[in-house]
Amino acid sequence: MQNVIEVKAPMELSEIKSHLENPETIFLIDYKNSELRENMFLTYLSNLDLPSLVNMSECSFEQKEGLLLSYMRTRMVYNSPCLMATIAQILLAKRDVLSENMIKNPWFNAEEIKTILTNHSDIFDRWEHFLESSILYAMGCVFDEDEKEVFKSELTIEKSRDYVGVNVVHIFSLAGFYEAFLSIPSKHEITYFEPYFEEYMFKGNNLFHYFRNENNLVLGMLLMHVNGNVGLEQIQRIDHALNKG
Repeated sequence: MQNVIEVKAPMELSEIKSHLENPETIFLIDYKNSELRENMFLTYLSNLDLPSLVNMSECSFEQKEGLLLSYMRTRMVYNSPCLMATIAQILLAKRDVLSENMIKNPWFNAEEIKTILTNHSDIFDRWEHFLESSILYAMGCVFDEDEKEVFKSELTIEKSRDYVGVNVVHIFSLAGFYEAFLSIPSKHEITYFEPYFEEYMFKGNNLFHYFRNENNLVLGMLLMHVNGNVGLEQIQRIDHALNKG
């Protein structure tokens, strides 16, 4: 039976033990009254690796903005649905795509989003660039190794492992987001992000681990376009090839 426990960070040992007693326990973490902030808060939750949600009610604009930007920059993998939904809302607003029916209980209103995009344009440009270019990753999934090398030779290669924070991978799990995002023509040069596309840099997983999920329809649609048709067997074959070794 699912059990939601309201806690602060850091948590009491007795609270952590409650998850051992009931694996379906979910922790609702009160950010406003937690001792940990921003990077320390995210590092703590990533290391703890327990099912949790972040409660930002009654937090100030500055507190919400600070945590959001830390989440977008951090090298610690932590899946926060509310943070990802907020980032998605801002990215879609940046591209003038309506998201009212997609994003529930938004953290920021329209004016606050404009302020964030004005003050932190660089970080949102980088996320936008990476997500536009991730269509290359989907295309690369249909190639063998020789074809992939020819494919890469015609592209601009980005070798930085710090271009965007690693939590960008969680955005592919938001239902409807990536299709809506790609409905707008690319604003940046499409780039092959080599470490992100080829390395196991997401807490021991590769990008495909996150890219292939039921809410990301882009990979399946692309495979159907390239091959005429695609089924579960082909998706599993690609999954095996990308995760072998």
